[in-house]
Amino acid sequence: MKGREGSARNSLAKYRAVRREDARSGSPLDDELKGMVATVERDMQQRGRLVDLFLSRSSRRALLIVSLLALFQRLSAIATGVASVYYYMERFHSEDVDLDSIRWIPYACLLLYGVTYSLGIGFLPSTLVAELFPTNIKSYAGSVSAIMLAVTSFCVNKAYQAVADAWGVHVMFWIFTINSICCALFVVFFVFETKGKTFAEIQDVLHNKD
Repeated sequence: MKGREGSARNSLAKYRAVRREDARSGSPLDDELKGMVATVERDMQQRGRLVDLFLSRSSRRALLIVSLLALFQRLSAIATGVASVYYYMERFHSEDVDLDSIRWIPYACLLLYGVTYSLGIGFLPSTLVAELFPTNIKSYAGSVSAIMLAVTSFCVNKAYQAVADAWGVHVMFWIFTINSICCALFVVFFVFETKGKTFAEIQDVLHNKD
């Protein structure tokens, strides 16, 4: 749950208007395209848009890894890395470098984020909570995960604007990148596949039984 919120979903949604205001000046994107980006971003982040397509055909573990690595690519190598450089240049070198031709980058990042978020990290943590815990404590586990989700979301949302104002938006994007990398590594080394396993088999894996 912490990884899910730390992957930037709520912050990017809550501060959407601020980011678009920052990128508005000189942007070649017209109002219709901005509206389309907003609609696609919102729709793609809703649960269930891509769930039925991938969940029945792919393993939970694979979806989590792909989603987090896709977030890493978006937030680092492809998008946040690019977006971070863009925001850095905009903050410190806007007078030296002409950014007019690449002002579409923040919008492309939002679109790619909506797709990657829906692939796994947006819904699978809740699914795993339901599959890993026995019935007698499942409600408690769900409550704890919901509380962690809310607290993490609150902290990330509060930190986003403060960090952006103090050091720049690019710093928050690198924080999101590091979070996605750490979560992907956690899934690779500690999360096992639950699809197709009975509850007893899942418990055997948790207790290291052959």
